[in-house]
Amino acid sequence: MNWGEPVDQVERMVDLPPEFAVSKELWDRDSIGNSDAMSKLLERYLEVLFLPLNIDFQGNYFDVQGNQSEIAARHCSIVGIDFGLGCLPKVRFEAWFDVPVLPASINKLRELDLMWSDAVSASWKVKSNDRISELDLTIGSHRGIECIPLVVPYFSND
Repeated sequence: MNWGEPVDQVERMVDLPPEFAVSKELWDRDSIGNSDAMSKLLERYLEVLFLPLNIDFQGNYFDVQGNQSEIAARHCSIVGIDFGLGCLPKVRFEAWFDVPVLPASINKLRELDLMWSDAVSASWKVKSNDRISELDLTIGSHRGIECIPLVVPYFSND
């Protein structure tokens, strides 16, 4: 995702885990030179999901049963951070997903012009505290998202 921005901002840095304040200080000192350190501090708070039913409403192509309707990224890397908006930064990130595709639909998926990016969701996952009862800030706007599907056969263990 290219510069995903949080829908809501947190007014005080003290309401977030300390890693956000440390990252903000690093960003203020040297945003480019400290990018790796900031990414390592904040990556555990970024949750990225693939929601197959956002692009496959009928459930014809993906093997999504039960808890697989939200597939967590198997790997996510923050590749850019910008605290210019406030306490919660906007971010650029890369994510990889293992999405189970029904074997009979592999060739069909290659032919379809699906908006794969519509299935990607990202949010800051921060535990609640005394001032915030629930903090699940979904990244609301972005400057582009690119999805490159690599469709390979999926074999169920059943």
